Amino acid sequence: MLSGSALVAVSLGRSLRRHRSRAISAVLAGALGVALTTAILVLTGAVTDAIRGASLDVPGAQWVAAARSSSGMSDSLTVRAAAVPGVHVAELIRVSTRDATSQDPLLVVGVTDAIATFAAQPSALSSLAATAPDGAADGMPILASRTWAAAHDVDVGDTISLEAPGGVEPAHIVGLLDRPVVRSDNVVLAAFADVAAVFDRPGVTDGVLVQSDRADQAALREEIDAAFGGAASVVRPQDSASSYERSFKSVRTILSLFAFMSALVAASVVFFCWRVTLDDARPSISRLRLVGAHHGALSAGAAMVLLPIVALSTAIGTPIGLVLGANLSGFTNDLVKLTQLAVESHAPMRGPALGGALVAIAVFAIALASSVRTITKIPVIDAVVTGRPQ
Repeated sequence: MLSGSALVAVSLGRSLRRHRSRAISAVLAGALGVALTTAILVLTGAVTDAIRGASLDVPGAQWVAAARSSSGMSDSLTVRAAAVPGVHVAELIRVSTRDATSQDPLLVVGVTDAIATFAAQPSALSSLAATAPDGAADGMPILASRTWAAAHDVDVGDTISLEAPGGVEPAHIVGLLDRPVVRSDNVVLAAFADVAAVFDRPGVTDGVLVQSDRADQAALREEIDAAFGGAASVVRPQDSASSYERSFKSVRTILSLFAFMSALVAASVVFFCWRVTLDDARPSISRLRLVGAHHGALSAGAAMVLLPIVALSTAIGTPIGLVLGANLSGFTNDLVKLTQLAVESHAPMRGPALGGALVAIAVFAIALASSVRTITKIPVIDAVVTGRPQ
């Protein structure tokens, strides 16, 4: 003999089979909500990951004073920061440009010899200024990320071309780095003075690394902040790209609202389709209540019908959303360009897929909640007085 939950499932299943348009509408609405949410999560995740890839990754640096202005800050402020007791500082300058050959984005970071005490390959960094090749035609010496060099089929001794304000500038690869000073791989390092001259940025710096063994790091941060007089945000190295992430916040909010609206529309369609289905099964549910079936068993029967619809909606919507988000890479790249960071975006998969599945669960959880409320309000007397066809 079937249990009360199984009998409810059979009754609801029959109603959906008699009115297949309801089941199809519920599945398609759920799939649409999952697909749009997944696609938007792919977009926002790609941009966020790209921006975070531009954050600094320098061993030994406790703080980074990042310029608040996109035009940088006066390098004279570095002298004031260096005067703070017990600190070691290293200034850097970074420029977003492109490899003139491949047209791929490239981040050029200018460093001084002082950064050698922070980095994982101090010998390569400290000798950067002294490794200029013979002949000015070879261009400024650079250290390239090993990953980027392998992807662009270049090696030590090769010359690449960089887009600069004065035209295309040659750059000579004198070494490779396994771990550049930023999290992104599309980065090359050059001498601070060379970058300032080639890209026409004299007398400015974009950031200052701070290293100190002082116990009170909070007090140290306050002193460093005072030394820059509000021209820089003193943050942890992993948060050095937070200002760029804030510039993307408004766009991300708009996209999130669009995802929320799509999920709300999907929930509304599923809710009304399910309420009509419950109304058709009202006599059967009231008869089960008449013979003593409790609310939990009846609600479980409704869940047994909803679970396959949830699974089908997720299975349809998730791959569509992932493909749609990946195919909108042009839009993603445009959003990244707005940050003025030469970083590449990579579409995430696992997070958006999980987010889409959670949306499907939330949408159908609303329908299940309506089932529980409806079942508890169905009077037993309906089993006696109803004249509805079974």
